[in-house]
Amino acid sequence: MNPNQYKTVVSRRGHAYSYHFSPASSPKQPTILFLHGFPSTSHDWEKQVNHFSAQGFGTITPDLLGYGGTSKPTDPAEYTLIPMAGDLVDILDAEGVPEVSWGCMLASRLVNTFPERLRALVDFDYENLLKTMNEFAGNDVFGYWEYFASPKAPGEIEANAKEWIRNNRKAPAPGYLPPAELAKHKNRLLDGGLVGPCNWFNARVRHLDMKNESSECPEERYIVPVPTFFGATLQDYVCLPQIGKRWTEQYAGKLTVKD
Repeated sequence: MNPNQYKTVVSRRGHAYSYHFSPASSPKQPTILFLHGFPSTSHDWEKQVNHFSAQGFGTITPDLLGYGGTSKPTDPAEYTLIPMAGDLVDILDAEGVPEVSWGCMLASRLVNTFPERLRALVDFDYENLLKTMNEFAGNDVFGYWEYFASPKAPGEIEANAKEWIRNNRKAPAPGYLPPAELAKHKNRLLDGGLVGPCNWFNARVRHLDMKNESSECPEERYIVPVPTFFGATLQDYVCLPQIGKRWTEQYAGKLTVKD
C-alpha cells in the first residue's frame, strides 16, 4: 500500500495507532474498515484496499494494538475488546468518518458498543468456546490459545520462527504472495516481537473482558442491528464455518451467508 497514505493518531487511552487511509471518492460512497488477525498487519489487506479504492470506496486499515507501527503495551489488560473498539472510534473521528463497514471479533464489540458508527458488519467465554468446539469438531480447536497466553509463548515463538526462517524450512508459498511480499511479511512479523500479539489471547483466556462487558455491553446489545455478511471459508480448519454460521445466525437478523 502507498506508504504516503499511512497516518498516526493517538487514542484517548494514549496508544499511537498507525493506519492506512484512502478517502472515498464522494460523500455518498461508504468507507470500509479492514481489521487484520494474528499474526498479521494492515499490509495483509493490500489487494482488497487497492480493489475497493479503485471503485471509489474509502478504506481505513489500521495496524491493531500490538502490531506493526502501532503501540505495543505489555499489559494484557490493555487488549480488552471494548476499549480497543473505542480506539477504532478515535481513528474514525480523526478522519471525520461517521460510519463504516467490515468486521471480526473486535468489530463485533464495535457494533455492540458503538452501533451508530457502523453501516454494515462483515463478520466470550473461553471455556465454553472449547466445549462448543469439542461438541461440533471433536477436539479443542482453540486449545492453542492457552499456550499463546502463557508467559513463555512470545519468546519461544520468536526463537522458533527465526530458526525456521534461518534454515529456510517452509511450505510452498501461495501463488498470490510473491517472494518479495513474503519477505516483507516475515520482517513485519518478527521486528515488532510477539508480546503484543500474544496478549490478544492472554486477555481472552484470562477473562479480562468481563469487567467491561457486564457494564458497557449489556446482553440486549449483543443483537447486531446492521446488515451482516458472513463469508464461510470452507477450508479453514480453525475458524470452522459451521461454528461461525451458528453463532452469527443467533445475533445477526439481517444476515447474508456465502460459502
